[in-house]
Amino acid sequence: MTMSNPRRVHPLAIIPYTISFLRNALLPFLFGSISLIREHPLITVFGAFGLLVLTAVFGFLFWYNFSYTIEAGELRVKKGIFNKQRRFIPLERIQSIDIKAGIILQLVGLVQLQIETASEGKVPEISLAGITREEAEDLKKVLSDAKAARQPHAETVAGQAAAPEQIQYRLTMKQLIFMSLTSSSIGLIAPFLSAVIEPLTSYSEHLVKWLGLFQNSNPNLIEIGILVVLTAILSVLGSIIVTMLAYARFTLTRQGDVLKISRGLLEKRELTLPLDRLQGIRIVEGLLRQPFGYVTLHVESGGGYGKKQGQTTVLYPLLKRKDVKQFLQEMAPGFEAGAKLNRLPQRAQRRYGGRPLLIACAAAAVIALLFYPFGLFALLLLPLSLACGLLQYRDAGWSSSPSCLTIRRRKFARTTVVIPWRKVQSYHRQQSLLQKRARLATASVRIISGGEGKEYKIIDVEADQVLGS
Repeated sequence: MTMSNPRRVHPLAIIPYTISFLRNALLPFLFGSISLIREHPLITVFGAFGLLVLTAVFGFLFWYNFSYTIEAGELRVKKGIFNKQRRFIPLERIQSIDIKAGIILQLVGLVQLQIETASEGKVPEISLAGITREEAEDLKKVLSDAKAARQPHAETVAGQAAAPEQIQYRLTMKQLIFMSLTSSSIGLIAPFLSAVIEPLTSYSEHLVKWLGLFQNSNPNLIEIGILVVLTAILSVLGSIIVTMLAYARFTLTRQGDVLKISRGLLEKRELTLPLDRLQGIRIVEGLLRQPFGYVTLHVESGGGYGKKQGQTTVLYPLLKRKDVKQFLQEMAPGFEAGAKLNRLPQRAQRRYGGRPLLIACAAAAVIALLFYPFGLFALLLLPLSLACGLLQYRDAGWSSSPSCLTIRRRKFARTTVVIPWRKVQSYHRQQSLLQKRARLATASVRIISGGEGKEYKIIDVEADQVLGS
């Protein structure tokens, strides 16, 4: 399929373009109009009207000068009002296509296509804002056809069955609510809410007294109790809202050798990931979800953009641990997590326990001296840090098969990384002086992820042991 004639995005895209220009110009206009609004309000009104007209004109000109074509194996984009720009992207360089639709685009029935290549930029290589869903699907088909023509013999795993027509996993409402209740965002929301709620507790205290509750209780305890209860309730509600906005309608679909991820309530997003671009899969067991046997799966893929290079994608946000093996076989064949891990040597245990304990001792000593006598409570950090270090030792391990390397470690959440050996870019071993005395070493592997690489390492393995053996 060819799109040799230049195409403009939909005329309704003028609306989001205009709003984008208006948003950029609004803050300078407000600063400039502060001194005029009292003395010359009429001038300010005319200025605001002129700003609306000017941004609308810029929105129209940007739409009029924006066009794209697909020919000669390239995506060609022409844009710019005063400074004309032309971009030529070979189709084989395209890694994935991310489809987004914010509130404004949804209102006019359009989507935004963010096309990602193997470059190291912090923004998408090409962004087509304001095209119809049909045009987006056409562009994705062109990409798939180009890849099929370029790679007639796709990379497969020996003995792997033919790809099924379609497999789909969909997140349920029950899973969304469980995700909200076990999300780390509760801990991030709670301090902010407690600061907002604290001034309101005095009114709640009066209400409690008016209702005749806890008449013989200490007023300070009532105020603290109200603050804790309100913060807990609103933190849970806030976490539910955040989770719903991010993961509502989450669907993972495999069509042949392509994964499609769609999610979002207000801002709908759709990401396309070819299986041959998957570099590694992380299986994360959070502290709150691990006791219930649930994990979150993240995927590392070649190419990428974002505020942080190497940014990963949530492959599936909530899955039973016992279902991971079947999930990987269906959705990411070739990624086989090791069933039995090699444990770290016993002599590494004291190093895992000692490192966090030394840091906790230094921190507790400073806090105890500065805030004596209440600072003595900081001594509670010592057993907690020791327990954390020993837990990290217990969970650390690795295994190797002819096809995959599996590394498991823990910071707070327990993380298992599955990497096909064919995706490993480099393998390193290093020893510190203390490790050399204990006959231990640190082993690490690097894979492609985002515009940069990503390294996974396991500390204090046997010095004479190779992960691949």
